[in-house]
Amino acid sequence: VQTALIGKSGTALVKLQGWLKPDLAASITRRENRYVLTPLKGKTQVNKQPVTGPCELQPGDVIEVSGVVMRFDLKT
Repeated sequence: VQTALIGKSGTALVKLQGWLKPDLAASITRRENRYVLTPLKGKTQVNKQPVTGPCELQPGDVIEVSGVVMRFDLKT
Protein backbone atom coordinates (compact mmCIF):
# COMPACT_ATOMS: atom_id res chain seq x y z
CA VAL A 1 0.00 0.00 0.00
CA GLN A 2 1.40 3.41 -1.02
CA THR A 3 0.00 6.70 0.29
CA ALA A 4 0.43 10.31 -0.85
CA LEU A 5 -0.61 12.99 1.65
CA ILE A 6 -2.03 16.41 0.78
CA GLY A 7 -1.65 19.24 3.32
CA LYS A 8 0.81 21.71 4.79
CA SER A 9 2.58 19.11 6.94
CA GLY A 10 6.24 18.38 6.27
CA THR A 11 5.24 14.80 5.36
CA ALA A 12 2.79 15.90 2.63
CA LEU A 13 3.69 15.15 -0.99
CA VAL A 14 1.33 17.89 -2.24
CA LYS A 15 1.94 21.03 -0.14
CA LEU A 16 -0.84 23.45 0.76
CA GLN A 17 0.04 27.00 1.78
CA GLY A 18 -1.83 29.40 4.01
CA TRP A 19 -2.66 29.95 7.66
CA LEU A 20 -6.00 28.16 7.54
CA LYS A 21 -4.93 25.15 5.46
CA PRO A 22 -4.98 21.83 7.36
CA ASP A 23 -1.77 19.96 8.17
CA LEU A 24 -3.28 16.87 6.54
CA ALA A 25 -6.26 17.59 4.28
CA ALA A 26 -6.53 14.32 2.31
CA SER A 27 -4.70 11.17 1.32
CA ILE A 28 -4.52 9.16 -1.88
CA THR A 29 -3.79 5.50 -1.31
CA ARG A 30 -2.88 2.90 -3.91
CA ARG A 31 -4.43 -0.49 -3.22
CA GLU A 32 -3.49 -3.03 -5.88
CA ASN A 33 -4.80 -1.40 -9.10
CA ARG A 34 -7.10 1.12 -7.38
CA TYR A 35 -6.47 4.63 -6.07
CA VAL A 36 -8.64 5.86 -3.19
CA LEU A 37 -8.95 9.49 -2.04
CA THR A 38 -9.80 9.90 1.64
CA PRO A 39 -10.65 13.37 2.96
CA LEU A 40 -9.14 14.11 6.37
CA LYS A 41 -9.86 17.81 7.09
CA GLY A 42 -11.10 20.78 5.13
CA LYS A 43 -13.24 20.83 2.01
CA THR A 44 -12.65 18.04 -0.55
CA GLN A 45 -14.42 17.55 -3.88
CA VAL A 46 -14.05 15.16 -6.82
CA ASN A 47 -15.52 16.41 -10.11
CA LYS A 48 -17.21 19.25 -8.19
CA GLN A 49 -19.04 16.79 -5.90
CA PRO A 50 -18.39 16.91 -2.13
CA VAL A 51 -16.51 13.90 -0.75
CA THR A 52 -17.03 12.92 2.89
CA GLY A 53 -15.56 9.41 2.86
CA PRO A 54 -13.24 7.22 0.80
CA CYS A 55 -13.73 7.69 -2.96
CA GLU A 56 -12.18 5.58 -5.74
CA LEU A 57 -10.44 7.78 -8.30
CA GLN A 58 -10.60 7.36 -12.07
CA PRO A 59 -8.16 8.83 -14.62
CA GLY A 60 -9.20 12.38 -15.49
CA ASP A 61 -10.99 13.06 -12.18
CA VAL A 62 -10.63 16.66 -10.99
CA ILE A 63 -9.80 16.84 -7.28
CA GLU A 64 -10.21 20.00 -5.20
CA VAL A 65 -8.69 19.97 -1.72
CA SER A 66 -8.95 23.11 0.44
CA GLY A 67 -9.07 25.33 -2.65
CA VAL A 68 -6.26 23.61 -4.61
CA VAL A 69 -7.38 22.00 -7.88
CA MET A 70 -5.59 18.96 -9.32
CA ARG A 71 -6.26 16.42 -12.05
CA PHE A 72 -5.76 12.72 -11.32
CA ASP A 73 -4.05 10.80 -14.13
CA LEU A 74 -2.03 7.61 -14.48
CA LYS A 75 1.10 7.35 -16.59
CA THR A 76 1.27 4.22 -18.71
